[in-house]
Amino acid sequence: MMNTNFRKIIGKIIITCLALPALALPNEAHAQFTGNNQTNTISGATINWAGLFYYVGQNYVFDLLLIQNAGVLSNNFGYIGYAAGANNNAAIVSGSGSVWRNASDLHVGESGSGNRLVISDQGKVIANSGLVGYNASSSNNNVTVTGPGSVWSSILDADHVLIVGDFGSGNSLIISNGGTAFSGEGEVGYYSSNNSVLVTGPGSVWSNRFGFYVGSSGPGNSLVISDQGMVSGSGGSVGLASSYNSVLVTGPGSVSSTSAGGLEVASMVRATVWSLAIRARCSSTTASWAGTEAAPTTACW
Repeated sequence: MMNTNFRKIIGKIIITCLALPALALPNEAHAQFTGNNQTNTISGATINWAGLFYYVGQNYVFDLLLIQNAGVLSNNFGYIGYAAGANNNAAIVSGSGSVWRNASDLHVGESGSGNRLVISDQGKVIANSGLVGYNASSSNNNVTVTGPGSVWSSILDADHVLIVGDFGSGNSLIISNGGTAFSGEGEVGYYSSNNSVLVTGPGSVWSNRFGFYVGSSGPGNSLVISDQGMVSGSGGSVGLASSYNSVLVTGPGSVSSTSAGGLEVASMVRATVWSLAIRARCSSTTASWAGTEAAPTTACW
């Protein structure tokens, strides 16, 4: 967890330093959207965005980015719903060969609320790190990855993160119907509350190179794995210095897999972990825990 904090601090310093030259270019950063309710469609074409930032809704509402029919957008930093009040903007990446490639980070809800990213029908979104609900004002943002071959990858560097609810609350990630998300490390609720991840359906996977964490210093966050969905990582925790966080694994074939260290359920906090109708494994030992009182120190599947 200290590594995650260090990366976040360094990342903010880098963004601030890189943004300084852009201050002299006020028109460059938002040239693709100039008002509310606008749509930018990239269809069957490749666009290499020259600006430092690509905004879908920098200060605006109800802007829409469509990448389809093998269209490709390449940029440095990407934002959907940048400023406070930049609400209800969306990006949809759909179809085989359609790609949104961010050389740096992609934020869905930097400070705005109700923003969406949909990846479907073999569309792909690539970024260094992915963050949903970055600042405290950014609530109820959503990313949906649906369908076989649809991918959200936040692992350009092996140790980078996918965070649902960085400091914003009520944000969500849905991986369904064979969609896939890759990340170096996964977080659900980092200093924020009531964020959720649902991984559901055969072939639906959230794969973490390192650990995944539910409720790190934030209450009421949840991870649900159902109907043959799968979440994997090298370890993780539920309810680290926080309360009322939960993991639910339900349905035959649904899996929460940790290759080393298990999934720690923090003691001295109220955490809830269910393991229902699945094969529960922790190395060669079966272990599960359910309740709302202080949890045992470890529990894994």
